Amino acid sequence: MKFTTKLKEIELTTKLSQYLEEKMSSLDNVVKSFGSSVHAQVSLILETRHHQKGEIYLAEILLYLPGKEIVVKTEADTIYNAIDAMKH
Repeated sequence: MKFTTKLKEIELTTKLSQYLEEKMSSLDNVVKSFGSSVHAQVSLILETRHHQKGEIYLAEILLYLPGKEIVVKTEADTIYNAIDAMKH
């Protein structure tokens, strides 16, 4: 499955890129029945630096399937936790 990544206030490090690639590859088995027309857009955002409880990270995936769009948004205290929460 092909996907693009959109970032806001986050640097895409090699470690983060590899982690995201690993998590997205687990979707391949789920969407392979839809064929090669499946595409996803992943957004990784540092929501705010002024939050009283610390930094809030947002991970969002917009999955384009034939005739459907699925959106999943999650928030967490780290970007890695937000990516993990998208999977559930």
